[in-house]
Amino acid sequence: PDLEDAVTKFTDNGDGTYNITLTYPCEGQYVLSIDYNDQPIYQSPFSVIVKGAPSAGKCKIFGPSIDKMKQGLAFSTSQTLQFMVDTTEAGSGYLSCTVSDPTGDPVRVFSNQEDSDGKQIYYLQFDPYDVGQYVTKLFWSNE
Repeated sequence: PDLEDAVTKFTDNGDGTYNITLTYPCEGQYVLSIDYNDQPIYQSPFSVIVKGAPSAGKCKIFGPSIDKMKQGLAFSTSQTLQFMVDTTEAGSGYLSCTVSDPTGDPVRVFSNQEDSDGKQIYYLQFDPYDVGQYVTKLFWSNE
């Protein structure tokens, strides 16, 4: 992407510091160079990765527990439920997950995020400890 298309706003704070706001034209990886008195500032240039706005509908949920649910199969209370969420195409954001047991009480969810090969995958699991319906809610940046 071409940084020349970015909208730039400089604000002099009047105390020797400045705020710089950049609005990038599209997603991608940019290189940002900042000079002061024709000299690069410390650690310039900077690598900047721009992602789009959050879009929960682009999250992809999969894994062994999801496959079993799609088949209408039951789970044992001694079985850990595992699933993954691919948020690679969902824009910038964060994943949150809540699980409620059959009485409505919260269940502890273990999660781990992994970024590899350009993919952003969350691994989630929880242990059902009682018979009944568990409600799982996933949110991408509160969507």
